Amino acid sequence: GSSLENVLVDISTTWDHSQTDYLYGTNTNTVNINNAEAKIKFKYALALVTFNIKCNNSSEGIILDGVFLENSGNGTAIADSGYMNVKTGIISPVIKNKACVYTTVDKTLNNSSVNLVVIPTTVNNNVNLVLIINHRRFVVPLPNVNFERGNKYTYPVTIEVNDFNSYNLSIGQPTISDWVSETLGSTEISSNNKE
Repeated sequence: GSSLENVLVDISTTWDHSQTDYLYGTNTNTVNINNAEAKIKFKYALALVTFNIKCNNSSEGIILDGVFLENSGNGTAIADSGYMNVKTGIISPVIKNKACVYTTVDKTLNNSSVNLVVIPTTVNNNVNLVLIINHRRFVVPLPNVNFERGNKYTYPVTIEVNDFNSYNLSIGQPTISDWVSETLGSTEISSNNKE
């Protein structure tokens, strides 16, 4: 449970259709009587997953209602909560068989990019990507990957529109990159979790 070093992490989708990102920090200098200013380097505790969704033909009339990552079968790779050690940034997930992370989109599909944050985990034939298109559910297995904190995983997703408004969904292998570092005012957020 929660303690001074372990805090609850909840990445379930909120009322405004967003997820909470979590950071942890390390001191980059020595604080003492001669130097009272602490410099803290923040790092991402989660992984960012981006789906670049496009139609191979006309997207007219196609509404993307939502995007889900959910456990398949008895899988437990996806968790929507856990406990993060604030010193190390390591998250111990709360294991639930039916857990998922999602966002609602509710917009016309036109080469859309959708982001989800996930607790670091290993995907091994146990996670599905689910797209809700025109209020109908379409499922494709997520390719195997290790989601590591501080990394961004960008997947190409193609929707093939067939006759009578039926759809085929395909997903490619992800491009893996650093989650881009940012500086917000005097706060530095680093994607380099190896330091």
